[in-house]
Parts: sequence; C-alpha cells; structure tokens
Amino acid sequence: TADLQVMSKGGSDYGCYAGGATLADLRREHFSRLEGKGTTYLDHAGATLFSERHVEASLRALVGASAPVLGNPHSGPAGGSSPSSALVEHARAALLTFFNASPRQYSVVFTSGCTAALKLVGEYFPWRKESRLMYMHFPHNSALGMREYAYAAGADVSYHSELRTVLDKLATPTPDGVHDLLTFPAECNFSGVRYPLDSINEIRSNPKYSMCKILLDAAAFAPHSVLDISKYPADFVVVSFYKMFGYPTGLGALIARNDALALLNKRYFGGGTVDAVLWDENFAQLRPPTSERFEDGTLNFLSAPAFSLGLSLLQDTLGGVDNIDRHTHAVAQHLYRRLTSLRHYNGQPVCVIAGNHELADRTKQGPIVTFNVKDADGHFIGFADVGQLLHVHGVVVRTGCACNPGACQHFTGLTNEQARDAWRSGRACWLGNMDVVGGVPTGAVRASLGWMTSYEDVDVLVDIIEKFFAERAAPLPPSSSGPFPTPLPSPAHHQLPLSYSCSLTVGELRVYPIKSCAGFAVSRWRCRRGCGLAHDREWTLLGADRRPLIQKRAPRMCLIKPSLNLALGMMRVEAPGMPPLFVPLEDGRRGDGAVVSCCSCDVAATVCGGGSAGGSASSEDEAAAWFSKFLGLPCVLARVGSQTAPGGEQRASMHNSAEFLVISSESMRDLSTKLPSEALTSVTMDNFRPNIVVYGGVPFQEDHFDLVAVGGVTFAKAGLCNRCTMTCIDQRTGAQSKEPLATLATYRRIDGGLMFGTLMNAGGVVPDEFNVAVNDPVAVLPVHQ
Repeated sequence: TADLQVMSKGGSDYGCYAGGATLADLRREHFSRLEGKGTTYLDHAGATLFSERHVEASLRALVGASAPVLGNPHSGPAGGSSPSSALVEHARAALLTFFNASPRQYSVVFTSGCTAALKLVGEYFPWRKESRLMYMHFPHNSALGMREYAYAAGADVSYHSELRTVLDKLATPTPDGVHDLLTFPAECNFSGVRYPLDSINEIRSNPKYSMCKILLDAAAFAPHSVLDISKYPADFVVVSFYKMFGYPTGLGALIARNDALALLNKRYFGGGTVDAVLWDENFAQLRPPTSERFEDGTLNFLSAPAFSLGLSLLQDTLGGVDNIDRHTHAVAQHLYRRLTSLRHYNGQPVCVIAGNHELADRTKQGPIVTFNVKDADGHFIGFADVGQLLHVHGVVVRTGCACNPGACQHFTGLTNEQARDAWRSGRACWLGNMDVVGGVPTGAVRASLGWMTSYEDVDVLVDIIEKFFAERAAPLPPSSSGPFPTPLPSPAHHQLPLSYSCSLTVGELRVYPIKSCAGFAVSRWRCRRGCGLAHDREWTLLGADRRPLIQKRAPRMCLIKPSLNLALGMMRVEAPGMPPLFVPLEDGRRGDGAVVSCCSCDVAATVCGGGSAGGSASSEDEAAAWFSKFLGLPCVLARVGSQTAPGGEQRASMHNSAEFLVISSESMRDLSTKLPSEALTSVTMDNFRPNIVVYGGVPFQEDHFDLVAVGGVTFAKAGLCNRCTMTCIDQRTGAQSKEPLATLATYRRIDGGLMFGTLMNAGGVVPDEFNVAVNDPVAVLPVHQ
C-alpha cells in the first residue's frame, strides 16, 4: 500500500496511531470531504481540520431520544446541578486530566479562545508601576497586546531571548506585594521552534523569584505535543481547542493555579459572576476567585460535549498526543529535506527555512516549516507571490508574519526601521502587500502540519515550488536578430534600443466605473490630468468593514456591469436577475464622507444613491440594497473624492498603482498559445482589466514602454503590473481556477513577480483634460539618460 511504501521515510513514527488503522484509512473515515477536492491543507497552526466522526458524535450528544435536554447552566436548581452545568464541569475535569494538572491546585476558566485568555490575564493582573512584564523568546501578537495594560500602569516591559537575562532582571527584587509576570510560548507559532520548559522550574524552585508569575502560551504546542503541567507548573497556561481538534471554534481556556487566579483583580462583573449586587448602590460582591468569577455571562455550554469528545479523539482514537508528535515530526522532516534539496541551475538553494529542523529533534522543533523562496541570483521572491501560486493550486498555507513580528524579523532580518518605513508606505499585515522591502522579506510562507497530514500532502507543495521557482537554466542573452528581441523566458533581461518605430495603435479602450466590477468599451474618452480615464474606478463598493470590496473577496462583482451615458448624466448598472440601477453622475459629490484606504493613501468617499424606476434616482439605501442583494453581503456604493497620494499628486479614483494599465494584444495572443486548452475560453483580456489595449508590435513590447506618445500626449512607465489571483476569476461566471497564473509563472516571472501589462501615467506637460481614442497612434519615444 501507499502507506507501507512511505513508512520507510519516517520509520515507525509515520501514521503511528492506535488500533492499527493506516493513515489512509483514518483520512477516509474522518476526512471524506478532502477526497477529490484538489485541496491540500497545510495550515493546522491556524486551525486544524475537524474530524467528521467527531462532529457527528457531538451532534448525536445533543439530539435524539437519548440526548439530555440542555438549558442555561445558570437556570439549574438552587445550589444544585443542571445537565448543562454537569457537562461543563465534566469538561473542566477532562481538561485538567488531559494536561495532568491537579484539580486541587488548578482551575479551568473557559474563554472564547487563547487570545481572550491572554487578555483576561493582562487586564486583571495586579500591575503596579514597580511591576515588570518580561517577554521571553518571540510571543504571538495576542501575548504582546498584554503589555498595553502594563504600560498603562507604568510598569517596566522588557524582551529576552534567553532565561539568563530574565534571571538577571529578577535578581533585583521588587517592593513587597509587587508581582512580576514572565510570559513565553512553548512553541513559536511562526517557526515551530520549541523552547525549554525547564525555565518554569528554574524560576519556581527559587524562593527569590516567588513574586514572579509565569504565563505559558501553549496554543501552538498543545495540539501535537504532550504538556504535563505537574512537571512544568506554570501559573497560567492558555490554549485554543480549534487548534487541537478543529471543532468547536470560539472555545479556549485559561488553566490557572488557584493562588495565581486569586491575584487577578477583576473589576467588571457579568451574569453568573457575583454572589450579591445592588442595582442602585455601588455594592457588588464577586464570587470566590474560582472559574465562575471569570466566566462572565453564559458559557458556550452546547459545545461541552464536542470538547470532551475532541479530547477523546486525541487520546483514544489516535492513542495520545505523543503519537501525533511522532507522526507530524516525521512528515515535517520529510518536507524539510525535500525543500532543502531544491537547487537552481547554478547550485544556489531555492528555499531558506526557519527553525531547528536540521537538528531532527522533536523536543526542539515542532511540525511547522516556514520558508522563503529565492531566485538563482539570490534575490527573494515575495511570499505573497509564492502564496497566491500555491493558492490557485489548492494548497492552503499561511503567508506573512503569522502574527509574530519578533520571530518574523529574526528570520528575515527585517529591522524595526524598515518595518516602520514599510507601514508608512502603506504596508499592512492583513493586506499581504509590500512582501519584500529593500530586498528583505517582510514575512514568509508557513506550512503547518496536523495529525492527518501525509507525505503526499507536503509533496504537492514541494512539487509546485520546484516546478515554478527552481530555475533550470541561465537566462538567454539578448537577441541580436533584429530590432525587437524574441520573447524570452525572463523578459527582465531584454535590452531594447532607446528609440525605435513600429506600427502601434490604440486598439481598445476600456473604462471600469466601479472598482473591481466589469468594464465597458468606448471608442473615444476624455481623460483628466492625474486621474486617467474620466470616471474610471471613481466608484467603489464598501463592505461592512468600510474596506473596498474586490473580486478576491466577492467574485460575483465581475458580473456587475456598469456603463455611463454622459449625455444623460447617468450610470446604468446591470447584473443577472436584477433590475437596472441608475446612479446620477452628479449624485454624491465628492468631498466628505467615509475615509477608506487605497494604495498607501487615504481616500475620501461619499455614499451614493440610485434607483431602478424609470431611470430616476432614489435613496442611497436603495443602491446599497441592490448591491447587497446581488452579492449576498452588506455593502454600499461610494464615490471617491480627491486625495493626495504619496509624492503629492492629486488623484480622484481607486486606481491601484497608476492611471492607465496598458497591455498589447500580441501579449495576450502569446499567452493564449501557452494556456491549457480548457482555459482558453475562461482566460481572456477581460481577466487582466486593461484600460488601453495596443494593437501591433510583438509580444510584451509594452514591457519597454518607458516613454510613449498616445494621441499627442506623453505617457511614462510607472512599472510592470504584478498579477494576483484575481486574474484567475472567470469574468463570465465568477468561477475561480488556477489559470492564467499557473501559466504566467512558467515564463513571466520578473523581479519576483508575475508580470503582465505595464502601468503608465500621463507625464510631462499634460493639459487638464485630453482625449484618447481608438486608432490613435502609439509612438515609442527615446529616453534621454
């Protein structure tokens, strides 16, 4: 069998689960939804996959003739226990048993997750200005956020890479009654590095350090490694259960020593947390400092059966967490060896890998393989480009810093100043933009493994990296056969003459009034200085979070078709199954309203109205209802106002990087010859959303449009257009596939990105308004050095 063939890679550790079932058998039984889906899931540190048998058993515990009737645990008999409260207490006891924590010494406070548990400790810890909060190793952002409470109290906050410096700090005692807090992760969620838990005992065993409490973040560690709290008696331990067994989400715990829990200075009280309270006097008596004092309101009691059954899955079905640790270590080592074996034609490594994998020691490295990709010249390829190519091939990974800036910067070498400068330039963690700054990555690709991850899963990832990023031969030298070079696999190496002539014309003009919705063709159109085509991307749809919607978030946007009638002063919007919507061009004049972010600058946007009856305008609510109904998510139509972009230029649109996107029809024709036959109908020029399509010339001639004249107006190159997964959305249906990115990755990688099209701005002396028309000549101008 396949399992027997691959077992030799990891010895007896691969698939070493209870009952003798093979990994393939377990996957078929517990994860049938993975069969035939083309999905390779490698983000278990984000959230592991739930077992279908686990969910079914959890639902059976709630429904049917034998299931108890479960109500609010607070509604049980006075001084007694209800079925719901009995389930919750059983879950507490099961968790303490799982982590071998004595119920005489420890209590379990259920929370919405690890983050809520960390916030609870940070908010209620008895901070004083003489207190010290010490971070050891590289904490998750949720742990870093605790420092805001310490800063607010005037406490000292320090950062340490080893225990020695912590002990040096603790050697100076605090005043009587003042407590310190040391927090560190058992395992780094970014790199998978495991840190020595003996640090807990070294501090706990010395009476001089008795005022220092220890918080252990076990969120990344607990899903696949044995944590024995009796052996490592931290004061606070935080865990999230969706990382351990996938279901339910929104449930975690703070496991706290009873004496440490009593120190927490809780102020707010909610339902179920008080013994006595008066509504019209400042009198409230909290419950004793046990679990119930800190669980405000009604617990997620219907998840109690799922929680207990999840622990049973790990212990009984799989034979314990140590088996998971052995299996995932074997698979992580296989992935590490394969990635390190990848080489470019010149012998340079393809991947740089974080962590301690080379030690082959699971006490020092967990099943997380975080890496960056380099080209043959040693330049980093952005993690976003790698991630989106994996995404279109169905591989689920995490990209970026994984909410751990310290570990990320340690691995990549990104300095604090570089990180600040990137933020000032518009980088945001959640955007995935600016993935390389000054040649330094701002994040990485993280593959994290679970108990069901197979060798075949990680081989899929490695095969994609090898196919699309391992360069097999040196770039060909520039062609000397004529005035234009033959298109080469790496167009960045082309060298064109500074001046040349060719019969180039504007073949098509396209305007996209609403950002990320369909465009419409025109034969002649007015342009405005600094804005591009008039009304191009002048409207946007704002989601409930007031962020602009794009097709990557709402693929059905491609089916929304706006068009403009300048004579009537009206925008008509159509979509399948919807009546036409009419929006006056003079409605919602730009100036004030919502402020949204677009490409490193703030954009003022005003919510617009529209109507569907006889072309008359109605309220902004009607327009919002129209778009929300079609897309199936709440949104409003907003019109963009003028704003100042980086560099001081004025903009009045939601263009991503420049005023015009120019693509040659010959480039599209060249791509079509390389696409698989099944993608020829789904990938057209519409996927790339150009403003100007140039006819004539040779493929990718626009790469070298440093300076061109279009209809008498000079256009200057702003850069090549790096393509993202939005190009993989079929503009006719909204369906997503891996093309054209998969094909572009085989021959259009330039400076680490997949380039298709050239971004241009009207340059030089430009009138306030000018026209561009189909059949206008396009002349390539010399660039004077």
